[in-house]
Amino acid sequence: PTTTITTTPSFPDSDTRYWKKVATFNEDGRLTTLSLGGQRLRKLDETAVDILANSSVLDSVVTLDISNTDLTVEDGVVPLIQACGPNLTQLYLGGNGGWTPQHIATLVDSIMTDASESDSCVRRFEIVDARYSHWKEAHIKAFCPLIPKARVQKLYLEGNPFGDEGGKHLANVLQESKSSSKQTSSCIKLRELYLGQTQLGPEGATALAEALPSCPSLEKIYLEGNSIGSAGGLFLFPG
Repeated sequence: PTTTITTTPSFPDSDTRYWKKVATFNEDGRLTTLSLGGQRLRKLDETAVDILANSSVLDSVVTLDISNTDLTVEDGVVPLIQACGPNLTQLYLGGNGGWTPQHIATLVDSIMTDASESDSCVRRFEIVDARYSHWKEAHIKAFCPLIPKARVQKLYLEGNPFGDEGGKHLANVLQESKSSSKQTSSCIKLRELYLGQTQLGPEGATALAEALPSCPSLEKIYLEGNSIGSAGGLFLFPG
């Protein structure tokens, strides 16, 4: 049997509102948004993801939402991201709580493939959303290299219990931007950082506060729902 995927599906109830939540197209009829969030995709024929990943359907995608799915990293997530063209700038991964630190490292490595050979090989992300994915300190450590390499502008990490040690990894990345040469691809472009409910305490808040002067591009940092205490607060808001 063969699996056929088309970009002009029809539904029995003729409800186009559902499809608009799944995909949007540009004036040329090219796919620009693909939202698979919350879908149990492993129920599909196993060749379905292969067809998407090995066709030109995803070449024009700007926004890819694969949050809270049951796709595996190696056989689902990575092939889909790699199939997207250079226009992909918004990536939603939240709610995939079964990923290990090694899964994160595999994902990051796939995005940074051949980055040393050409700066243009690295994707540029306006948004990376990994909220409520149960990421702990080791997950954040594995993820951090992507922040400068992909020049992430808005990073959503709320609800991940990585605590002070994870906060320190993030702080180290921000501090590294100060010593990075303008001629290299390792450059922090972070403008917004969302760290609500990540179990940050005074140590993590202090580390982030000390790193902030090294990241002039950062305009907003959200820390709601953390117990940073008066010590952490004083470092962040010395006035």
